[in-house]
Formats: sequence, C-alpha cells, structure tokens
Amino acid sequence: MAHVVPYEVWRDQVLSNLDVCDFSRVRSSSRASGTSVIGCDFIFRRIDALLRRYGLSGLIDVDRHGGTAGAAPLPGGLSRIDYLCRVLYLLERGGRLWAWLGGFLRVAAIYRLTPAMPLVISAEWVQQHWPTRAAVHQLPLALAIYKTIGHLLSYEGDSLALTTDEQTNENEAGEDDGDDENHIYPHKVGKVRFRVMAAEHTDDPAVEEDDVHSADRYRYERFSAFMMDNLLVYWWPRPPCGPRQPSTLVLEAPARSGDARYGAFMATDAFGDCVVVDMRQRGWGVGVVVRQVLLCGHRADEAIVAHLTVRRGGKISLFTTERRVHGVGGDLSAGDECYPITVRHARDVLRRVRLEREVIDQGTRVDDDGE
Repeated sequence: MAHVVPYEVWRDQVLSNLDVCDFSRVRSSSRASGTSVIGCDFIFRRIDALLRRYGLSGLIDVDRHGGTAGAAPLPGGLSRIDYLCRVLYLLERGGRLWAWLGGFLRVAAIYRLTPAMPLVISAEWVQQHWPTRAAVHQLPLALAIYKTIGHLLSYEGDSLALTTDEQTNENEAGEDDGDDENHIYPHKVGKVRFRVMAAEHTDDPAVEEDDVHSADRYRYERFSAFMMDNLLVYWWPRPPCGPRQPSTLVLEAPARSGDARYGAFMATDAFGDCVVVDMRQRGWGVGVVVRQVLLCGHRADEAIVAHLTVRRGGKISLFTTERRVHGVGGDLSAGDECYPITVRHARDVLRRVRLEREVIDQGTRVDDDGE
C-alpha cells in the first residue's frame, strides 16, 4: 500500500527505520516506492548519521565522487550505490563497536600515523576485500571494522594493516591451555601478532566480548583495548621524530602494592570520559597487571596525547606529547607550569583515588629538563 502513503512519510518514517538489507529489497522490488526514493543521497544521509552517532565525522568517510558523471568508473563494475550499501552494511552491523575508533584515530593523527584525515574507505578496497556480504563475516566484527582503515595507517614505514595468515586457524575450542608455542597467532597488525578467543557467554555480534591474546603472553578483554595499548606502548612518536612531538616520560612514582588507593586505581571501572585499557598476564590469574589511562588526545579538538601507566607493584608513570614550558620552575607542583594541560588532566584522575599528592606533587621528575 506504499502508493497511498505520502512521499515524505514513506521516506522519513518508513524507509528510515529499515536497515540496509531491508531497504535494498524494497529498492529492487519497485521503482515507485524503491529506486525513486532510495538513491545515493538517501544512503549518504544514513552514512552521515551513523558517522555522527559514533563520533567519526571528519575521521572516516566514503568516496563521495567516484562513479558520478565525469568521474572514473568504480572498479570491477561495482555500482556507486552498491559500494555505498556495503559500507553502510558494516556501519550498521558494527553498531557501537565503531565508537572506539574515534578516540583511537584522534590519537593516531596526533602521533602522525596518517598524513591526513579523514580516512576514506575506497571503492577499490571494498571491491577487493568485500566482494560479497559473506566476506564481512570471515573475521570477528571488531577486527572487520579495524580492517577497513588499518591499511591507511603506518608507523615508521611499517603498515598497520590487519593481516591474517590464511593457512592458520583460530583455536576452535577457545581454550588457553599449555605454553605459547602450542598456540597459533594468525593475526598481525604492524609487527604485533595476536589471536582471538571467542567468548561463550554472548551471542550478540555487536557486543565486543572476545578476548585478545597477544603473542607476548598478555590478554585483553577487548580488541579495542589491545589496539589502544599498542598505540600507546609501541606506536608512539620517539625522538627523533621529524615534525611529530615525541611522547615524553614526565614523572614516576612508586605504586606500592600494599596501598589500598593503588588497588582502587586498578579496580575503578571508569575515570570520566578517559579511556581505560587493562592488560592481564596469562597464567597469573585474572588481575590487571598493567593499566593505561588515556587522559587526553582522544577527544575532538585536542592537540596533545597524555596518559598514565600503572604497573601493579611497580611504578605509575605519566607520559605526554605536550611541549615543556621553559623558563618556569622545575617543580611540577609550582602551579603546574611545566606541562599545564597534562598535569591538569592527571590531577583530575588521580584525585578520584586520593593519589594526586603522592604522584604529582611528590613524584620524581624524569624528563630531560627536570634536573
């Protein structure tokens, strides 16, 4: 009965509530209610709405001109609307799993892992890697999402594309028994190898609950945590780094295992909108052995990256790409003049677990100008 429904109602109230698979069926079934309404502009609006929802506007985009009049045709006979529908399909299927990429890509941009934003999911890449809808399902969903943009990132000349050894398979039983040499790590990003352990307690593909086990014996509860940890630990700018500002270790303080406040730091689920990344060591129980708290750099319009690293029974360290303000006192407690943005964010987090004084005011300055 689509012909009795006003055009605006059909487009805005009916079609807008269908997912890409459903409205594709409508489009192919009728010109009056399908192809005349569901065109590229309609799909662009859906894509743009999802990019805004997940905080990815300006960070990820599609090719908005390929296949148009006067432009080169898309590869392999791929139609423009088919290309856009394939991208929209993964955006819809991934749901909130896309959201972590916003903070990750903002930090990656500050670290200069990409020459420019946004990262464009090209038609050439879609045709090569997603020739069919089934191809999207060959990887865990979180990995499929990263795969769309990983090849556009690089660190010191090494691509950060996700690659998978086709001749190997995941441990089908999802068990973690025996030593590392008994396990296969089929996936690789940069030089870091890992495998994915499927969770048994969820059937929802949009819930990221798969454990990631790295080849160096660490375990992460989420692929997003694994990637953010690699970004902060392995892929940060080291001097000399050309136009990039290096990430500098600013101060350290002991993390005393008997102090309940450090236990609270390691156990607190969230610190506002900071990003918390936990690393567990396999064979040492379920406790967190290293925690990273990303203080800034993951929000829109931030220009520096700063994070705290806490090692159980070891040290708490503060890193930043913020340039030191010269000509002020060497004591961080003197108005926080040396690294004002970094220390302000660090104080906000540490104050929640009553460690501000022990870390910021009494910690040891270890940057080059701290002596």
